[in-house]
Amino acid sequence: YRFSFFFWMDMLGTVSMVFEVSWMLGDIGRNRDTTTANSSNMILLRTTRGAKLGARAARFSKMVKLVTLLHKRQSEHEQKQRQNQPKIISQQLMQVLSAKV
Repeated sequence: YRFSFFFWMDMLGTVSMVFEVSWMLGDIGRNRDTTTANSSNMILLRTTRGAKLGARAARFSKMVKLVTLLHKRQSEHEQKQRQNQPKIISQQLMQVLSAKV
């Protein structure tokens, strides 16, 4: 797990939480604009960005799973063909020899 893809994704998620919790940043994390309309718009904008990023990550994850699955199936199919190839050649040789005799 250490230094793997998921390790770095967990680290990124942990670090990004610092920006979501304003009390961790102190005065820097507080909104300077005190109007509630602008404040709610900022929260909505941040939430929308997070949702878009989450959707992109989910689509990317699905694509990676699909490519992995297809690659695995293809390699299994090729391996089965390689295993059956001597048997097929033997059968063809038997047919040719029995037809000539």
